Amino acid sequence: MLATTPMRHAKAYGQMAIQTRTATTDAHGLIYLLFDAVDEQLSIALGALDAGDTERRGKAVNKSLLLIQQGLRGGLDLERGGDLAAQLDSLYEYCATRLVEAHASRSRPIFEEVRACLRTVFDGWKGIRPQ
Repeated sequence: MLATTPMRHAKAYGQMAIQTRTATTDAHGLIYLLFDAVDEQLSIALGALDAGDTERRGKAVNKSLLLIQQGLRGGLDLERGGDLAAQLDSLYEYCATRLVEAHASRSRPIFEEVRACLRTVFDGWKGIRPQ
């Protein structure tokens, strides 16, 4: 019982840090945090794949999908964003589909493809930081 109390406190602290970071971050920074979180979850999924830990891999894939679908895709303004927003929407949908395939087939190359694809967009996003 004693071991769970510090874990709960650490988890609560982590949640509070995330809430504080997102509350004080601009829109560009929030997208940055989403990309960073997806990359972290994909890293966890790859580690779990190597370890044969299906449950942990599944949780990381589910979190990645939520971040992609509700975060990155959900943040797109398809009406005002023009062709770029439409292309990003298609790309995120493709990544989500491939991520499901990667999980179902336990395919490291597909996981790495998704990660590389999102990292390319992330690198571009870092380069357009507003002043």
